[in-house]
Amino acid sequence: MITRRDLLSAILAPAPTNFPKPSEESRPSACRQHSINVCDFGAAGDGRSDDSNAFLLARERAIAAGLREVYIPPGRYRLSLPGILSCVSSAGSPVQGFTWRGAGMLVSELLFSNSDDWVVDNNNDQQFCNYIGLSFDGDASGRKSRFMRLSSHSFAQSIRFSDCRWRYWHTISHVVGTANGSELLYTACKTQNIYGPAFVVDNVQSVNHLFLGCDLEVHFDDIWQFKRGGSLSVFGGSLILSTSERVHNTGAVLNLSDRGGKGIGLNNWNFNFFGVRVELHGASCFLKGASGGIVSLYGANVSVVSGEDPKRTIFFVGDTLTLHAASCTINGAVHLGATSSSSWAAPLRPATFVADSCSLGPNFRIVRENVSNKGGVGRAILKHCRMGQEPGLSQPIDQTLGALDGTQSIAGQKRVAILRNPIRSGGLPLPGQELVLRLPAGSIVTQIRLVPSPAAKARRQIYFLTIAGKIIKSWELVPGVDAQLGDDAFIVCDDLEGRALVFVGSSGNENVSYDGFLYVEYAN
Repeated sequence: MITRRDLLSAILAPAPTNFPKPSEESRPSACRQHSINVCDFGAAGDGRSDDSNAFLLARERAIAAGLREVYIPPGRYRLSLPGILSCVSSAGSPVQGFTWRGAGMLVSELLFSNSDDWVVDNNNDQQFCNYIGLSFDGDASGRKSRFMRLSSHSFAQSIRFSDCRWRYWHTISHVVGTANGSELLYTACKTQNIYGPAFVVDNVQSVNHLFLGCDLEVHFDDIWQFKRGGSLSVFGGSLILSTSERVHNTGAVLNLSDRGGKGIGLNNWNFNFFGVRVELHGASCFLKGASGGIVSLYGANVSVVSGEDPKRTIFFVGDTLTLHAASCTINGAVHLGATSSSSWAAPLRPATFVADSCSLGPNFRIVRENVSNKGGVGRAILKHCRMGQEPGLSQPIDQTLGALDGTQSIAGQKRVAILRNPIRSGGLPLPGQELVLRLPAGSIVTQIRLVPSPAAKARRQIYFLTIAGKIIKSWELVPGVDAQLGDDAFIVCDDLEGRALVFVGSSGNENVSYDGFLYVEYAN
């Protein structure tokens, strides 16, 4: 019988340390060593020696042993052979689930001196492989290094990168082929000093390009180019189009060039950005959209940091394309394009910009083209947005800019403002007194009335309405004449100074505030 004392003694007794160590062959298969170390095959990792042969031998050994993983310890490994990191055996057979694993970004660094061919090259093979904890450096002087090409006419390819960095490359990935259902996943990755378009998609069936928490910086060109449709989702991270003293970046975060509709259809034209921070330097922009589909931004911050023109267009929206922004900060122009000679600009599919609950900076504006093709004239819908104005002051904007050129409909209600003298009884301004009415920026004044008391005046009275120091309206009240002086108006309060209406009494008036008020109708 086991007593409580025996049980307590067994628990507190030190663990034995003389267990025999099982051999690798005696372990269950799931517990055996699962990777090959490149250093066991002669890799120096000193940044000077060419370690290409060691990487090839390690890959072949891992494939032959069924291990499917090569481990790259901390160090700097110089490689020169094309296709050195492809997940394919020497016999040309793809290996499913193969992994190149490093010790971490900036810890296991791979240096590629050959800039004439791809480091990873898959030609029409079904392949699923992983790259984890690695840094990839291309040729910093030649600026022509290319990392990965995926070409397929029949097979899907699933490539995953985690905790990886690319630096000094012209192109990171190039997806081509007639039926490439590639699925690319990038998690916590980083790019620096990229000299060409970073990610290029040029096939008719490319889906599920996913970036999670990545910081992507491109020096001279686009971050993403989709030439024949595609699907992209970006969650978090920073997107930076940088520049140098010599060259201003004229690229875009997203460049869509499928004007002819060569992709597989609108169901494959979805580009989504969630909670990203965007910096636009030089003369760069966020979107060059010459194709159809939908580009959506949720909780994004898109800002012009520096460049040739801080008020420049940062979204080029072509006909048949919809740009939707929700809860975003936008400071720049939206260009709603048109193609008057293109049959692709269908009559009921204009370029469309929808902003919902967005903060619009002082450089925000809508630019639309006037063309004969009515279907190409762009449309802008602003819902529950706010235009940045004076510090601490922001007014709501709720309007629709119509699809036909020159039309504008107001989604909000007509608003009325009454301006009265708050100092003395009466209501009209004293001689030289300024009564100021500040309307929301973007408001359109449709009617102004001077409403005086019907009582006779002792003498003639004159009043002015000024905007930015210029007289817009003037009224004269004549003794013995009842008057309600109304005027239709069309005044656009399009900037901070222009939104202030100043109601002034003439210096020649009697020093008395007669009864009355200024009535203003406006919409915003």
